[in-house]
Amino acid sequence: MPRNRVALLSSGSVFLDGVANRLREEGMAVDIVPTAAQNPVGRLKEFRPDAVVMESPERDPSPWPEEVLRAVATTVICLDLERDELDVRTSRRIAGATTGRLVAAIRAALAAASEDRGGEGTIRQGQCQESRPLSEARRGNA
Repeated sequence: MPRNRVALLSSGSVFLDGVANRLREEGMAVDIVPTAAQNPVGRLKEFRPDAVVMESPERDPSPWPEEVLRAVATTVICLDLERDELDVRTSRRIAGATTGRLVAAIRAALAAASEDRGGEGTIRQGQCQESRPLSEARRGNA
């Protein structure tokens, strides 16, 4: 099984450092990309992440439009720390953005994305759905 690659777009959040450490413990390759990085899209293209985690565009406007991120990664996960909410754009919303829940949601989103791959390795894009308990996401019921 290929090693999952996750890029975390960070404006300096210590929370995402903890998430990165947990993902590495689970054997994932992680790159923390500062939102002020020079040539961030080039850095993302070079890293080739399976998922990009970013703060909610409403809270921390990304210097890159979501469609640019989607061209680089199959899954874009938006996180709003103030509202304690996680929005996995390709599948579901999950409340409670703690480190453990975010790591579990990233794992679930990557699993769902790999199950949704078409013949050419594409991902079926969906709209955000209503909030679901994290236990459903862990069972893969996205």
